Amino acid sequence: MRLDELLRDLEGDRVIAARLAHRHYRVPLKHARAEGLAVRTLQVPLTAGSRVARRVSVLLWPEERRLMRVKPPVIRHLAGVTACRLYLGAPIELWHNDAGRPLGLLQPDGLWWQPHAGPDVAKAIEYDAGSYSRAQVVAKVEAFGRRFGYQIWGVAGRERSRFVRDLLLETGSAGEAHHVPWSEFVRPPISE
Repeated sequence: MRLDELLRDLEGDRVIAARLAHRHYRVPLKHARAEGLAVRTLQVPLTAGSRVARRVSVLLWPEERRLMRVKPPVIRHLAGVTACRLYLGAPIELWHNDAGRPLGLLQPDGLWWQPHAGPDVAKAIEYDAGSYSRAQVVAKVEAFGRRFGYQIWGVAGRERSRFVRDLLLETGSAGEAHHVPWSEFVRPPISE
């Protein structure tokens, strides 16, 4: 069990799905509760990619109590950006999760700092749970391309990740899109 590491990372991530915390940090939900982490359970409705509605528990950074009251899509979005970080293997020290801020329509959900490329160089990180329209995705892709040069999208569904990948190509934007469910572990593909 790596509770200390989970707590350190959760200060930056703010939200992580309990199943992902168990898989990545080896911290079961009951131990997280016993250690005083805030736990919230979300009702996840039936979607195009799922066959049943389900309940998903998430762990919340205990010092940010407002997370107990925000709407489920905000929690899902924050958890999605956390899932992206873990999927990409990015260290928390080089990561900034900003998915919970209000009115960030053309701002990325997060940044992955790239110190080897320069002190102010970051890749834009965006999580798409599937609710953005085509026009919204194109606007985000183009804005992130202009501002950051490179962007990485985590996408809740497989089909949706192909859709975003196609839009990156269509707009000539440098970036990538990956299927990264916010509520469970997915093994990244082997790098070539």
